[in-house]
Amino acid sequence: FGFASIFDFVFIVCALQVHVSGQTISAVLYELACTLAKDGFVFGSVTAKETTDKDATRTTIVLHVATFVVVQGAPFYDAAGNVDLEKVKQYAAAHPTLDFLGWFKFRHNTPLNPSLREAAVSVSLQRLMGQRPCLFGLFVASSAPDAQSLNYDYRFFYSTLQDYRLAATLPIVSNLVSCSDAEYSDFGGTTSSPLLNYPTLISAEIPTKAVKELEEVHRALFSQAQQMVDEVQTGNERIRQLKAHLKKLRSSANPSDIATTL
Repeated sequence: FGFASIFDFVFIVCALQVHVSGQTISAVLYELACTLAKDGFVFGSVTAKETTDKDATRTTIVLHVATFVVVQGAPFYDAAGNVDLEKVKQYAAAHPTLDFLGWFKFRHNTPLNPSLREAAVSVSLQRLMGQRPCLFGLFVASSAPDAQSLNYDYRFFYSTLQDYRLAATLPIVSNLVSCSDAEYSDFGGTTSSPLLNYPTLISAEIPTKAVKELEEVHRALFSQAQQMVDEVQTGNERIRQLKAHLKKLRSSANPSDIATTL
């Protein structure tokens, strides 16, 4: 079945962490918003790390979420929370390089808490997964009061063989590129603009020379804009004069005068 524990010993979860990238969260929210998907499976990898504090050794289980796979067709569980083993095997076999971490559910306008049926589904999966923690991700879309937008929220839960109850856990959401104040302060972008061509512009005051150069550019642009306004006004006056002259010619009794003038 492929759900055997990755560990050679029976462990008791002392701590658990869930790691997921912001891109993965965005992708599943987009897919859930664009389809009628209701639930699916979570795949990724599992690692364990140990830390020693004085005489005690603490084991932390880390679940690295790689992807959310929407289940097509009928749900993989019934009203009592019993799972369809064959369907679970089918989706697990389609991702042989990833570990089966659990499942997720998508709901509309409901509290962000698991239902009794969802708890039963997690228990059923937990029995299949053995010693490995079973992850449950709950995604909820709530309509705004003006019904013009949707608010999306999510929460992760987990259970173990030692305790089938679903416990909430705060995921660690990371991005592909780390960002920090230090990295922004060290940014040294190059541009043709004299104002922005300073490596520490983001964290430092604007140099006096750059301010003067910017003022000169502003005065030049303002002068060009004023010149364009004057030209437009002159053109409008010329058009008004031509229209008045044309009206005067049309009132003439001799149409040939109009052709000669034009």
